[in-house]
Amino acid sequence: MIAGRLLGMDFGTVRIGLSVCDPDKIIVSPLPKLNRSSLEADQKFLQKLLMEESIAAIVLGLPIHLSGNEGKKSLEVRAFAEWLKTFVSRPVFLWDERFSSSEADELLALRQISAKKRKELRDSLSAVVILQSFIEAGCPEDYTPRALDG
Repeated sequence: MIAGRLLGMDFGTVRIGLSVCDPDKIIVSPLPKLNRSSLEADQKFLQKLLMEESIAAIVLGLPIHLSGNEGKKSLEVRAFAEWLKTFVSRPVFLWDERFSSSEADELLALRQISAKKRKELRDSLSAVVILQSFIEAGCPEDYTPRALDG
């Protein structure tokens, strides 16, 4: 298993949901989302975050269709992961994020949070769901997405 704290990321072109776990991978907590402005600003923000939070590895949600196939958004996430690797000296893992947004929405709805507040919290909570799922699966370092019926 990967030693140290992990950063969970729910990629978006406008904002990125963020979460972090403790070094023992018991508790996953949301972080304020990154409102994207430019690659340079995003890089500065992420470099600072990685240092401040002592991050050992990044878990980036990969959108996969139910069939196990990848679409346009998956290509964007893969390109983002490659960009991250140009300035991050930590492993970057791609993790199936199927249902993370709907699970986040369900959790928020159960708390009877207003629609406006749910929208504000959704990205970070999706990042929590992604990271928690990765941890519950044992932090696999050689994961390959597949169809749900396979």
